Amino acid sequence: MELQAERMVDHSLRTKPIAIITSHHNNGTIVSLSKEAKNEGLFHGMKIGLARKISHRVRMLPYNHNLYGYIYKNIIKTFYNYTPLFEPIHYGQYYLDMSGTNKLYKSMNDIGIHIAKNIYSQTNMKSKIGISSNKLISKISTKVVPENIWQIYNGNESQFLAPLSPDILPICSEKTIKKIIHFLIINSIEQLQQIFKIPQLASILFKDLYSQLNQQVFGQDNTPVYPLLQKSKIINQKILSQDSNDYHLLQSAVRELAGNIGYKLRKSNRAGKYICIEIHYSDGFLNKKYCKLNTNNNHEIIKICKNLFDKIFTRRNRVRAIIMTTTNLFYISQQLSLFNESSTKYQNISSALDIIKKKFGKNSIHNGFNYELCSKLKSVKI
Repeated sequence: MELQAERMVDHSLRTKPIAIITSHHNNGTIVSLSKEAKNEGLFHGMKIGLARKISHRVRMLPYNHNLYGYIYKNIIKTFYNYTPLFEPIHYGQYYLDMSGTNKLYKSMNDIGIHIAKNIYSQTNMKSKIGISSNKLISKISTKVVPENIWQIYNGNESQFLAPLSPDILPICSEKTIKKIIHFLIINSIEQLQQIFKIPQLASILFKDLYSQLNQQVFGQDNTPVYPLLQKSKIINQKILSQDSNDYHLLQSAVRELAGNIGYKLRKSNRAGKYICIEIHYSDGFLNKKYCKLNTNNNHEIIKICKNLFDKIFTRRNRVRAIIMTTTNLFYISQQLSLFNESSTKYQNISSALDIIKKKFGKNSIHNGFNYELCSKLKSVKI
């Protein structure tokens, strides 16, 4: 979606090699890139310093969060004309539950054509639509089928997957499965399907991942489409415009992420049972840790996240990104506290901040600790 958006704004980029990057600093990374840029030898996640040495022809564009967010909102508005049950994965990828709408249109293909035309009229963005009985097959079809709209009928999932490479299955990114597939020289999903027709052999080979791989190999996926207000987790990510190990800068990023998480939780009148912080270092190392949350109060969330960050920030290497995730969301009812006045005080402060953000925008007010440093960071939300 990012590439289409940039080419829509500047038509001169349509045939040129372009890459969307986190920053122009040498330690920045490539987020998305065109086919022309790939032909130049660049790839997703490559550092900007190395990319510049490999090719001088590629046009490198900074991540335009405002532009992509504007297009995202218009696409979401379009979906409401067809179904209230849709799940955004990230910019440019969405799942729609169209159950019960077959009586309103001639066919599912007809619905797909209507949605694609509506999105194009609103945003000038072209769409690829995969129609199937589950999320796994729909996602794979948009990757491997050249047609803009393609339907895999119920019962044909395993036949559709058979000639494809095992790498297309999400579970095959696991290191243990990769090693087994490479050792057995398995080149197609059809070969995996033959192995899983002998359950005893498959269970010995793949052990704990047997049941999950068994489902994906035959195109089975029972996960429902989670609407915006029913998703079981909230994720916020912050990519530093320049890799850094400055403790105060990183603490500022943690406080800002925690505040955004709290705002989203209170907006939907929910709290999270657990919260997780991931630190991604410039050398590719990942460190993460979970802890209990059970609140949507800004003061408490920031306090918990700061302590959690201090426990996992143990390396001297520079940090590239911080990801914060709250899971197991549940609805809460506010009760008046007779004794804990400090809790009520912080809850009132959080409510006041929410009113200001709702009226003047999310970035209209910042914590004093963050204000000096927020301009040094670039936020990318999922």
